[in-house]
Parts: sequence; C-alpha cells; structure tokens
Amino acid sequence: MTPQDDESPRTPLEARDIYRELDRIFDSVEFQAFDRGRRFLKYVVGEVLAGRQEHLDVRTIAQFVFDRDSSYDAEDDPVVRIEAGRTRRALVRYYLTAGKDNPIRIVIAKTGCIPSFHQGNAAFAPGEAHSGEDDLPSATASQDPPAPSEESLSYRDMLLSIGVPLGLVAIIILALVKPLRSVFFHLIV
Repeated sequence: MTPQDDESPRTPLEARDIYRELDRIFDSVEFQAFDRGRRFLKYVVGEVLAGRQEHLDVRTIAQFVFDRDSSYDAEDDPVVRIEAGRTRRALVRYYLTAGKDNPIRIVIAKTGCIPSFHQGNAAFAPGEAHSGEDDLPSATASQDPPAPSEESLSYRDMLLSIGVPLGLVAIIILALVKPLRSVFFHLIV
C-alpha cells in the first residue's frame, strides 16, 4: 500500500495492512519499547480492529495485558497509564526515524489507550468489516487530529526534567535560608 496525497481519494485501511504495520514496528530496532509495551500495543490494536473498542478500558487492559485481578484499581496501580505513555512516546520516536516513510501510522492519543490509524496525513478509526475473502474489519476515515509532533513532546519533557529539579532545589534553599540567616547574623554581631 502506498501513501496517499492530500488531493487523492483516500481508501479505507484494512486490518491486515494495520497488522503488517504492527509487524514492521515490532521488527524495527528503532521501536524502543519493552515487552510490556509491545504486549500493550498488540492488545489494544487487536481489540480496536476486532470492533471491541467500547469495552477497552484501563481495567480490561490491566487484566488481559498485565495479569492484574478483577479488583484492579488504577489509582493504586498506574501500570496501564504508564505503559500507554511509554508506548506512545516510542511510537512517536519510531515514526520520526525508521517509520517516517511508512504508509500507515499507529497513534495512541494522549488522553487514553485507544489507538487510531493514519494513512499519509489523514487519521483513521476502526470501522465496519469489509466484504472480502477474509472478512477482516477495515478502518474508515475520521476527523481525529494528526499525531503529536516530537517537538512538542521534547519541549514538555525538557520542562519536566529541568523544571521539577530546579523547583525542588529552590524549595530546599528557601527552607535553609531562614535558619542559616540567624546563624550568620549572630556570627557577624
């Protein structure tokens, strides 16, 4: 399958093409996700392509992917949220490097675990089963925004990695200034 221009008509993505893209991702050394992230991505893509995205929630993912029991509480164990974020960032990095020319992109939104599928610059969401010899579901066009750029992620990551430690250092210094001021004042007088 070749990428589509913005002027050309878009064809629905078929599940087999999305699974091929998933195989390309997993075969690439540029996709830097641990086994947990790979299992997470494979599961959510498979569930969406099977038409079960309405039942795809944090508890279900925790049970089927991360072997949590039915009493799983996302507040106490954020494994799904953490792994979704790691996998999302690994996908962004992959599509900026080895996957930059791939005809299909798999994107996980920042506010959830449901993947969307892109062809060229267009976003796709899961749709009805196509009438073919294998009866695999196909994805149809949707109005989802394009995937987040690496620039916005790297800026946010930089802010977090620099801003949080600087804030903590400032709090520690302010906590130490008052007691030290009285010590130095007594030494000078």
